[in-house]
Amino acid sequence: MSPTETTPYAEGRSDDEHYLVKTRPDILAVLRAIATHKVPVRVQFAGRPSVIEASLLLVKPQYEELVFDASGVSNRMFAESENQLVAEATYDYIHVRFTGEHVEAVTHHGKPAFRCCIPKSLARTQRRGSARFQVPSANPPVVRYLQDERGPEKRLRVMDISYGGVSLILEDPMADIATGTKLTGCKLELPKLGAVSTNLEVVYTDEMNPQSTWRRIGCRFSGLGVLSLERVRDYVAVLERDHLNSAKPDRS
Repeated sequence: MSPTETTPYAEGRSDDEHYLVKTRPDILAVLRAIATHKVPVRVQFAGRPSVIEASLLLVKPQYEELVFDASGVSNRMFAESENQLVAEATYDYIHVRFTGEHVEAVTHHGKPAFRCCIPKSLARTQRRGSARFQVPSANPPVVRYLQDERGPEKRLRVMDISYGGVSLILEDPMADIATGTKLTGCKLELPKLGAVSTNLEVVYTDEMNPQSTWRRIGCRFSGLGVLSLERVRDYVAVLERDHLNSAKPDRS
């Protein structure tokens, strides 16, 4: 499932989306974002009923390890654990859960810490369609469609995109596109990935700014096939990885 290899899995609320992330660059991007933004991590050691709150201090792919602070964690807890932990964190719009193997106590800058191996996969949950990413202005996706059978083909630039839909830039002030409009037989052209076929349902329209006649129209995908959805997910995942990597991790 190139290039991102995200596998859906069923769990939790019906209005959430769940994915098992298996590709290393995506796993590292999420973990580094958690470390960089000092997101609280809930950790439960295998064989122990209690849950502690820790911070992910370092992501060290060269050593295949994650380093957490061990404030309030006793040596007895490590001794009685089964060399494994389960960690959960919520960053921005996603909830992440993963298992860490080979847990052991260490020190970091002279303070108690613990480490585990970088996971081979992590489970992520997000609100359905909640994560929207602005597309690059240099080479944006476009949507091609026919407003009527005898009219010319229309092309609208994509402003942002999610798994559930797109926002489009409508430059023509005379274009008759309102909330509830259904655009059928559309082609969404994704740079480097090709075109996907979908219908679009307009869910909102608004002015981009008071000085412009351009409008932004928000559209929901409709009738998007399985393979086309995977291609959209691949494109969104690349944008998300760039977003997560935009904040550089702590190298200490």
